[in-house]
Amino acid sequence: MQNAFLHPGWVGDLDDGTDIALLRLATNETTVTPAPINTNTSEVGRTAAHVRYGVTGTGVTGYVDPSGTKRAGNNVVDLDGGSVGGYNDKVLFEDFDSGSGGDNWSGSATQLDLEYLIAPGDSGGVMFMNFGSGGVLTGVHSFLAAVDGNLDADYGDIAGSTRVSSYASWITTTTAGAAGGPVAPELASWMIWMVLSTGLLWTSRSGVSA
Repeated sequence: MQNAFLHPGWVGDLDDGTDIALLRLATNETTVTPAPINTNTSEVGRTAAHVRYGVTGTGVTGYVDPSGTKRAGNNVVDLDGGSVGGYNDKVLFEDFDSGSGGDNWSGSATQLDLEYLIAPGDSGGVMFMNFGSGGVLTGVHSFLAAVDGNLDADYGDIAGSTRVSSYASWITTTTAGAAGGPVAPELASWMIWMVLSTGLLWTSRSGVSA
């Protein structure tokens, strides 16, 4: 890593949706095509694909296995934080549906193929959506919450991710300034930038209210 750029609004509060940072690597990366940064603000109600390396398990057991294995899955963004008490619209929320109404916090209770929820260690993992022109970087994994007070990433728990569309301008401006010249929204091809969360995944909030 060469440089880290925290969002200037970050004060250590996961609830306010400023849990985002940029890292610039010290060496050029030419074998990876950077994902485009999402600017579409219609994320709610859409299916997102997630990729991460944190601890893992099943919806029945919660997390039981160690981190370090790359895993992926799907979930539907049910709400943004503007509809959730104590949060703002820079946070995107999903719940871990089992198919049972008892595990459903918001949106449909229907379970997707490869239904998925983040867990401790996934901070900085990514959410992708396809708005019709291929996958774009839509969210950055930030925190976990639980209505039942047991933060174990089992069925019924809730994930919050930082909404990348809220920071598209900051990302473009920051990468352009640090690189010394114009940088496209998908970031420079001659340099890899990483968009990630600055805070921990874990949150002490035991529940959230819509």
